[in-house]
Amino acid sequence: MVAYDYAIFMNPDLTMDELNKFAKKNGVKFVNKQIKSFDEVNFKYIFNATGMGAKELNGDDKMVSVQGHLLVLQGQNPDTFNYMISFAYDKGYTGHGNNIKRSIYTCPKHELENSSDKIGVIGGTFIEDADASTSHNEEFELLLNRAREFYGIR
Repeated sequence: MVAYDYAIFMNPDLTMDELNKFAKKNGVKFVNKQIKSFDEVNFKYIFNATGMGAKELNGDDKMVSVQGHLLVLQGQNPDTFNYMISFAYDKGYTGHGNNIKRSIYTCPKHELENSSDKIGVIGGTFIEDADASTSHNEEFELLLNRAREFYGIR
C-alpha cells in the first residue's frame, strides 16, 4: 500500500460562511455583476466564479469546461472519514465524442443543507468540453459499477 499525505481538506460552506462574517464585520461591500473583461472592474479583490464564461473572460481559447459526476455518501462517521482515496481507471471518448477520464475517488465533503452523516462524495468523471446539453447521465451507473469493483462489492 502506498499513501501520500499531500491533500488539504476544507469545508467550502464553513469557509464561505466565515468569509461572509468577516466581510460584514469589516464593512466589505459585495458587488454581484456579470462582466466580459476584468477591465470593467476596479476593485482590489475579485472573487471569480466564471464557470462557462472563463474562456472569454480570460481570453484563453485553450480553456475548456470539464464536467464531472459524483455522488453524496450517506451514513459516514465524520470523526473517522478524514482521508481521500483516488484511483485512475480509464480514458477514452463518450457517446457524444468528448474526451473522458474515469476514476474512482472518495473524499470528505459536507454541505450545510445535508445531514451530518452525509459528509463524503464518491466520484468521478472528467469530461472535457461538456455542458448541460451533454449530461452523460449514463456515467452515474458506470461510476457505481467502478466503485463496486474497486471495493469488492457485487
